[in-house]
Amino acid sequence: MCWLFAEIFPEDVRENWRRRCTPELSFRLNVLEACGPSPSNISRALDLRNRRAWRAAWEAYLESAFVCGLFDGNRGKDLLARLRTRKADNFRGAMAECLACWFMAGRKRYPVFADMKGRDEKVLDLGVTINDIKTGIEVKSPFRERPDTEWSGGESDKIVSAIEQADKQFDDSTPNLLVVVPELRVPIRWHREYLLHACFGSSVYRGEFDPSAGRARNFKFEFDPAGKFFRTTRPDGKVMKADGFPAHRRISALLCIEEFVEHMCPMPDYRAFAIPDLPVDIRDALLDQHWRYHRPDNQTWIDHAVMVVHNPYALHPLSQASWNEFPQFVFDTDGVGQWTDGEPANI
Repeated sequence: MCWLFAEIFPEDVRENWRRRCTPELSFRLNVLEACGPSPSNISRALDLRNRRAWRAAWEAYLESAFVCGLFDGNRGKDLLARLRTRKADNFRGAMAECLACWFMAGRKRYPVFADMKGRDEKVLDLGVTINDIKTGIEVKSPFRERPDTEWSGGESDKIVSAIEQADKQFDDSTPNLLVVVPELRVPIRWHREYLLHACFGSSVYRGEFDPSAGRARNFKFEFDPAGKFFRTTRPDGKVMKADGFPAHRRISALLCIEEFVEHMCPMPDYRAFAIPDLPVDIRDALLDQHWRYHRPDNQTWIDHAVMVVHNPYALHPLSQASWNEFPQFVFDTDGVGQWTDGEPANI
């Protein structure tokens, strides 16, 4: 075990986790203790490879947080306590803060500091300097476990909750960036519309009810600007702000960072084997990919899907050029929103 893991997760902490161990605590232990030769069993070998990938990612996150001073002083004691806790939500939130620190300092090369003040002089999760401008950062880790039974519904409500919490913590004198590290039933990278629904709104099917005839008519789709960056009225219809603007203007942009396991040789699409009369060369290629996927030397790492949604009514907008390497949802001069990578804006 590396020195940083040994300091943050000493034996007495791990022993506490082992008592009344939950599946989530078991995952933590397996990641921290992922070592040794690759097992001969294919399934166990793949599991070890994945756990080593998570271990390497956690080590990078925690080292960045340590170097940037997140473990110093009282806020460091709080961060350490949340990393050592048995509570899954606290651990998840603490690791998300370390991930955000790694992303800003390591990947974006922005100066990071741990004493950025927010609303009412409360200390924010992070502060960064972007284009010589100090920017506040709050990190949220919305989580929803995928049930074993069938389920339906979207994930935008979890993003809405993160926006509401962060807006209360930000000050309105500086730009502010909400960093969301989601772990939801549906990957946000596959369904970006959940971000757009939370931030801007969604299309609804409306009609008029004629009581005299006892039927509805004139059905049509309309855009409902109920998202947090667009909404100007309360549920009772009253205006939120006297100036008519939306209420959540302190948030300059929302940055979504979603973790996922990536492989140099990815898993084949096994559904293809069910295709009748599948050509032999395609079947052989799929089998070859299957064995290369399971080989012990198949490199595995934790990758990050990054998306940025800008708030068109922000008090202090963030430069779009600062995030050009990632998909961004932006608005043109005519007020039309679009993804910069051409992805359809399904709202």
